[in-house]
Amino acid sequence: MVTANQSLLQNLQLVFGEKLQKGAFLLDERAYSKEYLAYWKDLYDKAFSGQTILEEISWPNLAGEFGQNYAVIVIKPVFNQNNEVIGCACYGRDTTKERKVTDQLKFSEHRFSTIFSAAPMGIAIIDSVTGKIDELNERFAEIAGRTIAELKQLDWMQITHPDDIEEAQQNIRLLTERVVSDCSMEKRYVRLDRTVVWVSMVIRSIHFEHYANPHHLCMIEDITTKKKAEERVRISNERYELAVLATNDMIWDWDIANDIVYRNSDHFVALTGLPVKFKDCAGEFWLGRVHEDDKHVITDVINRLRADINVHQFEVIYRFMISDGTYAFFNDRGYVIKDEHGIPVRLVGAVSDITEKIQRQEMLEKLSLIATKTNNAVIITDINGKTIWVNEAFIRNTGYQLEEVIGKMPGSILQGPDTDPDTKFFMSHRIRQKKAFECEVLNYHKNGTPYWIYLQVQPVFDEKNRVKYFFAIQSDITQSKKAQDELRKSEQKYRQLFDSSPVNIVIWDPITLLVEEVNAKAIDVYGIERDAFISSSYFLLHDESTKESIISLADQASTEETFYHYAVYTCRDKHGSSLFMQLSFHRIDYGGRMSVMAIGNNITEQVLLESALTDERRRKQDELTMAVLSAQDRERTNLGQELHDNVNQLLSVAKMYLSLSRKQDSQFGDHIQMVDNAITEAIADIRNISHELILPRFTEGDFGGFLDDLFKRFSSASKIPVELQFQDSTIQGVSESQLLAIYRILQEQLNNVIKYAKANTVFVDFKRRGQDLYIELKDDGVGFNMNSNRKSGVGFANMRTRASMNSGTINVDAAEGKGCTLQLHFVIKA
Repeated sequence: MVTANQSLLQNLQLVFGEKLQKGAFLLDERAYSKEYLAYWKDLYDKAFSGQTILEEISWPNLAGEFGQNYAVIVIKPVFNQNNEVIGCACYGRDTTKERKVTDQLKFSEHRFSTIFSAAPMGIAIIDSVTGKIDELNERFAEIAGRTIAELKQLDWMQITHPDDIEEAQQNIRLLTERVVSDCSMEKRYVRLDRTVVWVSMVIRSIHFEHYANPHHLCMIEDITTKKKAEERVRISNERYELAVLATNDMIWDWDIANDIVYRNSDHFVALTGLPVKFKDCAGEFWLGRVHEDDKHVITDVINRLRADINVHQFEVIYRFMISDGTYAFFNDRGYVIKDEHGIPVRLVGAVSDITEKIQRQEMLEKLSLIATKTNNAVIITDINGKTIWVNEAFIRNTGYQLEEVIGKMPGSILQGPDTDPDTKFFMSHRIRQKKAFECEVLNYHKNGTPYWIYLQVQPVFDEKNRVKYFFAIQSDITQSKKAQDELRKSEQKYRQLFDSSPVNIVIWDPITLLVEEVNAKAIDVYGIERDAFISSSYFLLHDESTKESIISLADQASTEETFYHYAVYTCRDKHGSSLFMQLSFHRIDYGGRMSVMAIGNNITEQVLLESALTDERRRKQDELTMAVLSAQDRERTNLGQELHDNVNQLLSVAKMYLSLSRKQDSQFGDHIQMVDNAITEAIADIRNISHELILPRFTEGDFGGFLDDLFKRFSSASKIPVELQFQDSTIQGVSESQLLAIYRILQEQLNNVIKYAKANTVFVDFKRRGQDLYIELKDDGVGFNMNSNRKSGVGFANMRTRASMNSGTINVDAAEGKGCTLQLHFVIKA
């Protein structure tokens, strides 16, 4: 070293541990490794050969460690008058801080890229002016049905269904003009193979310095399956409406003088469920099936028609016993024809079943009672949006009396200067579409005080699918909004994608189970500060009962590169309160190491509300299913009677004629005998089928005989013997409806044994303990996996409904290779 400035001397002192003097040897083996000395010797050799060197180097600290300090150096040769190299000058600049900033930036970009590419939804960054797709992830390309490279050559309009472009352009315009910061819509993409995929889209305006034009962030989810289901429901409803239009009331004509009645055959059977042979029975037959409390309604009308010469029309409502023994509400209206003396000689009319209408009225009365008692404001408007009724809670919450709001649109008196115009547009748009919607709205009390509400609006349709009115519930969420506003004021500026996500995200290490990163939504949901979150155990968020499951998930994530799991978990917040969370787990590469990204949606309120409604839904579903099963039983009985009474008779006649032909014509005797044998087998088969179809009428005394007959037919068809343990005393006091349910359930399970079990023997055991009846049907067949979909089929659902509607329960126990056991329990009412 000939000379050096003070800065270089200080840095060299860090390497050598002492201050170097002029003349010191820089490439000292005490301070550097052989590889590092060779590297510098090569640089100096180049400089002494006349080259100028420019490089970034890593230089060691006092401990000899590299990778901690960086510098940019320039080495220039020094020439004498003869242009000979006599030395070299070395200039250096410490770039350690710049290098650390660059590394941090790369790490931040890597984390953004990881979340962007690993997200379960499609994400794209799109030029709002040109429509070009600048960036997108694999999920977006998968949904759109093209490669990433193909999509980057297109604009969003080229992949959008033509019918959806106008609405999408309107949303982009609102974003670009900053009328709104984000918006959502459902639209269609046309894939490369011309198939159409429906997506739910959320668009948010974003601004990056390196983009000349404004851009928007587009997040999509594939909802094609949902849309197809909605289309099937729409078609089903359309078919139902056509069927209703094609159905007429039962028309009847009563010749009073001769006591002869005519009734429309098809609609008589459809209305009453009774055999067609009863359709023309006289008036006493009809009156005999009218409910005892309603008979006077009919006799009063007849007496009035006879007494008042000027009365010619009538309309009555009464309950009529239909074929299954239950009562339906009938609306009977008609006209009386009188002779010249004013005496009724003929009545003509039409009967319609209004049971559903009556039930709806009763349901509305119940809903009305609920609406009057709830603390939430309830509003009912007509199809034009004008108020026709409000409850007491509305008056308390808004300060307006009923007479002040009748005939007015709620928004015209409740909304004010700070009510969001986009929200108002959304609400009016959904009402015009006659669709249900939910949103948050800023309303104003009569005294001018603003308050926030969560609004739920549901259109109510009539039997022809026409809107009758709108039903709205308002929940005051002012305190919740205030809390959100306070939280929003204290938030820092986070990464736009990660922290603007509407779902909570927690990234954790599957090896250590420590939390590595959280977004603002997770902090909000769990109530835990970010500093407390980071490096805490992921168990902190979960209920004790779910810890074993989390450990299992961590093991899976550690071994499966494509790990994905979705389920609902019971979590807990900072105060230990339970949260119901929809969580999806994805294995990702985060910061160069394996991690798990948990994306959560808080459904606590939804779960609590659904749990309150579950019993009601189940009860209604059971009633509906039971009605369907009853209708099926009636159809099966009618079909069985038709086969037994008509088809078998025809086959018997054909058999008789074949016997005559065989006697008269010996030439074809063998062929005729073969046909005769085939008809004999057909008659036997039809007799067995009709016995299976016809609904038996059970009593305690003959139920055992029906069981024996059922099991004999089963064994005959399947070649599987049945071992039955049954005594008449076990079913003492069991109702006819329970016996029918038991019979149908056993019949259904025997069919399952034939289809799937491959059994050698079936065991059936009836046991009685007080008022409890226990029945077990067991086979020794192949069984099945209880985690399969076998238990969720229609047949099992029907068996469960039959049991539950008759004070019974049903349980199935099966395993592969160990057969299947069906267990029934019925409570016998005293």
